[in-house]
Amino acid sequence: VTTKNGTSAVSPADQFTYVAIPTVTGISPLAGPMTGGTGVTITGTYFTGATAVWFGTTAAGVFTVNSATQITLNSPAETAGTVDVTVVTPSGTSASSGADQFTYEVAPTGVHATVPGAPTYVSANAGNISARVSWGVPADNGSAIAGYTVTAADSTTSLNGGENCVAQGGGMTSCTVAGLTSGDSYTFTVTATNGIGTGPASSASNPVTPMTLPGAEECLGDEGRCLGNGQLDGALLERRLGDHALHRDRVR
Repeated sequence: VTTKNGTSAVSPADQFTYVAIPTVTGISPLAGPMTGGTGVTITGTYFTGATAVWFGTTAAGVFTVNSATQITLNSPAETAGTVDVTVVTPSGTSASSGADQFTYEVAPTGVHATVPGAPTYVSANAGNISARVSWGVPADNGSAIAGYTVTAADSTTSLNGGENCVAQGGGMTSCTVAGLTSGDSYTFTVTATNGIGTGPASSASNPVTPMTLPGAEECLGDEGRCLGNGQLDGALLERRLGDHALHRDRVR
């Protein structure tokens, strides 16, 4: 504390500690049967020292903290519905969000449900070191689809790839894969998950080449609009990509 007469001396009595609260950024798969037993991978941050994992109001049994960013376990039994999966550490409990949701489902009476079919008509559009991927909804095969996972494959650099995005909800038909490498060629596959499990991957999308676009955060005037992460949208994106390619050809 500082006053006109000086500043207080530092001592153990004046110390304040900032702690890292865990966060959950992803759940895979997105759904499982009410009976539990689904192998689940939780991703996020600050999981070290976790003391409990909750599926809604039900505590999971045995779980493994693989790293500060990953926990694996089998889902406990629960009633039908969507719950938040939260992680507890000595520092606190992760806040609920759309990224931590897991859906318990039961197959309709008299129907032998199976995993959903492969999404159809997968297409991709390049963005600012990202890609927007769209698909057609597949057959749910007797159990409502809970969500989709899009996975990138890098055709230019085989050690890259694996980036993904998750779209929660059976009616979703697109999501954006971020963190791609500028100038590399990518294709994308999509899987759907229902209460039984995850279905087969779709056919690969058309190839796209994301670029780092100078001035992508500006999006001035009426040329186009900005997405929340600084990507360009619409005609402006296409013009910027075209200008980039033209400039690259000129300097070769």
